[in-house]
Amino acid sequence: MEPQTSDDISQADEPLFLTEKEWNKLIRDIHHGQVIPVVGPELITLPDVPGEPPVTLRRKLAPLLARSERINLSGEIPDTVNEVVADYLLAGGKRTDVYDEIRELLDELKAEPPSDVLRRLARVAGFDFWIASTFDHQLSKALEAERVDYTPAQHLLRYHPTAPVDIPEPVDKTCLYHILGDYDTYPDFAVWEEDYMEFICGSLKTATPWRNYFGFSKNAICSSLVPRPLTGLCAFFCGQRGRSDFRTGVREARESISRIRLKTSKHHSSSILTR
Repeated sequence: MEPQTSDDISQADEPLFLTEKEWNKLIRDIHHGQVIPVVGPELITLPDVPGEPPVTLRRKLAPLLARSERINLSGEIPDTVNEVVADYLLAGGKRTDVYDEIRELLDELKAEPPSDVLRRLARVAGFDFWIASTFDHQLSKALEAERVDYTPAQHLLRYHPTAPVDIPEPVDKTCLYHILGDYDTYPDFAVWEEDYMEFICGSLKTATPWRNYFGFSKNAICSSLVPRPLTGLCAFFCGQRGRSDFRTGVREARESISRIRLKTSKHHSSSILTR
């Protein structure tokens, strides 16, 4: 199938959060290859009840995870995976049980095709480097279906705390980076809010070994997570829930790291002065 142009995505049925001027600028930037899409969990949807609209993968997983053999929560089922995990761990459950069950559930759902929304997004010709903040492979499936230059074995990269993989330089083909790991990096992938903070803080603390991956861009919403070969580009967050999701977590993590570095610097300076 032919790639979708940036002009096509301006024909959405519902208005987006951008003003007309901002939308036009975004379309131009996409057309010139200056935008990095950061795809979040709200864009990962699957069929649920026949005849009803699809639901997000996380909402579909929540009751399945809560009633799974290892987790088996009693009482009312929480609406989100985050709430299921929090309730289970607060009751004394083991974290490894969560990742085991998530992986098994995703294996059962892996035959589900990517949504039409993901496939349309994958056809946008101006998007070459992709970032996913999810643990599933639905976006990868969409890219594989729509892009002749993408194969998961070669172009799907994952952040892993103990085995980091840098992005290629330059990025000359479609490339997808799972910034918070995916279920193939078991047991290290982000499932709930504490995992998100651990991944973000860990990557910001240890940015030095992956010089291609980390760069700084004045234009990016999340500057320290923009790959250095792509410095100067803009990050376009889609499928994140409001302003409290991934972006807020990144900002909070960066502020925490900055405070730690400031305290360390002050302590180091004090030690020098007292020698």
